[in-house]
Amino acid sequence: LDFGCGSGRLEQQLVAEASRLEIHGCDIDAKSIAWLRANASPPFHFHWTREEPPLPFPDEHFDVVVALSVFTHLPSTWRVWLE
Repeated sequence: LDFGCGSGRLEQQLVAEASRLEIHGCDIDAKSIAWLRANASPPFHFHWTREEPPLPFPDEHFDVVVALSVFTHLPSTWRVWLE
């Protein structure tokens, strides 16, 4: 899971792996998610999320979660995501 995928920069680097991995991205920016769904899905899966938990996945759904420069963009809700 790319938590806070934004414009999908990380996913652009994972195109070759997408044929053998299930790669998801989520973000609070609905316009970015709409664009990614229209232009990069498949092979990737993108989900819009609110600024506060929960995510639309059960606990322990992902083997790896990456969050690159995300929590600085969530000044009032970063703590609830980490909890």
